[in-house]
Amino acid sequence: MEIAVDLCPDISREELLDRFTDDFQARGKTYLKNYLRQFLTNSFIEYYLNRCGLEGELQLSRVNKKSKNKLIENLKRFTFEITGFNGDLAKVTIGGVDLGNVNSKTMESTLIPGLYFAGEVLDLHGPTGGYNLKIAFSTGYLAGLSATLK
Repeated sequence: MEIAVDLCPDISREELLDRFTDDFQARGKTYLKNYLRQFLTNSFIEYYLNRCGLEGELQLSRVNKKSKNKLIENLKRFTFEITGFNGDLAKVTIGGVDLGNVNSKTMESTLIPGLYFAGEVLDLHGPTGGYNLKIAFSTGYLAGLSATLK
């Protein structure tokens, strides 16, 4: 399954293009990897640049229009393929989606129509945490049934 993520949801493509155009001229000697720190985490930048086919040591003044557009497209629609599941890495933190934002009859978000929640992602357990299979199965069933009926 392929998923696309907007890595800069608060900035439009047009705003990114304007910002890149201005910054790449004004800060031309800055390395691309350093510039991207304002948009991405340090640990993700190298992977991101590899996916874009660009070198981190490239100075902003040397980034051509095609590469600039590729950077923007990947910031706004970064795609990756899910190929499997690693149970050892599937850890959940305390908390979750506030139940006040979920329709308890359907498990649908009250904020985003068509988005359903189930199981551990819900804030059902309070500050002590804990996993409950009955709740996971029940909310999963209800969310799945509701989504298919819609």
